[in-house]
Amino acid sequence: MSLSADLTITVDTAGIADVPALSLLSTACLVNNKTHIAPPEVLVRYIEQEHSPRYFAERLAGRRCLIRVARLDCGGLVGYMMIDPAALIVTEDALELEVKRLHVLPGYRGLRVGARLFDFAYDDARTLGARRIIIGCEPDDHHNRTLYERRGFVLAGERVVTISTINYTEVLYARALD
Repeated sequence: MSLSADLTITVDTAGIADVPALSLLSTACLVNNKTHIAPPEVLVRYIEQEHSPRYFAERLAGRRCLIRVARLDCGGLVGYMMIDPAALIVTEDALELEVKRLHVLPGYRGLRVGARLFDFAYDDARTLGARRIIIGCEPDDHHNRTLYERRGFVLAGERVVTISTINYTEVLYARALD
């Protein structure tokens, strides 16, 4: 995909009007990133549960969830990041929030869209009252592991993630917020 040099991508807070586009973007990213883990019929069930418009509407209604979107001038979404209460608490002494999803469409990678979304994670987590932020990735995802370590995250453990009926292991990284 050839992108013009004057392409403008802005990052802002997702709203209820973004729900249909968020669902489509999330589905596209899941299919792109997880087909090596689960077959299509399993992914379809998972998408219906965890990537539907209803799912995103409920997340946006939550007091401790914040979703940032990367938006083209035309309004189309090319990436998003969701901060939500942690699925697994790494320590008992700090309020933890998790970057549960940080996705950018393949054609827009390499343009620092993910980094720009990630930059909001710290302030957003602090605004929501967190003292620690966590993020997970697949153990062999050396690109993201390096990215997280460069941003001050330290390895904090592992967890089992379920996509419908398929389980796989993720490594968890944590970073205290100043």
